[in-house]
Amino acid sequence: MKFMLKAVLVYWFASAAVAGEKHILSPEHDPHLNIVLGVSPFLGVLGIEYQHGNHAFGLGFPGRLAYRYFIDPYSDSVFLGGYLGRYSIDEYDEREKGILFEEKESSYYGVGAGYRWQWQAGWNVTTSLAIERYENEYSNQGAMSKLKETGTSLLVGLNVGYKF
Repeated sequence: MKFMLKAVLVYWFASAAVAGEKHILSPEHDPHLNIVLGVSPFLGVLGIEYQHGNHAFGLGFPGRLAYRYFIDPYSDSVFLGGYLGRYSIDEYDEREKGILFEEKESSYYGVGAGYRWQWQAGWNVTTSLAIERYENEYSNQGAMSKLKETGTSLLVGLNVGYKF
């Protein structure tokens, strides 16, 4: 994971340092990939997105699949979208409602909207707001009982990306 992050950062900075090189974000150059880093309900803390025209499909970490529809896909744009995900922690070791649990499994889905500022050089900044429905299940190995909790959250996102 550290190697991948370093490779992405080196690519970002190297491409920005090339004098006079501009990326052309237009229908003639579709499809595009967008690599993002930050906090996003749609793509987590690190994600990659495949965009063709107004439609973008993304994979994010931790465990997310996302779809976004961009009103204007080649410049600054409002977007609408949804996402779903699942992850588990085998070495949780935290207390929930006074009980020490060893494992946590979480599943969630959400819908939201946002705004992306897109520069022709490939860089972009995205803000978003989403409503998420989640279910967390806490357990201990060998125990018969589990604790389940469900809820709804309002999530705010801000991330930086590079589209090529």
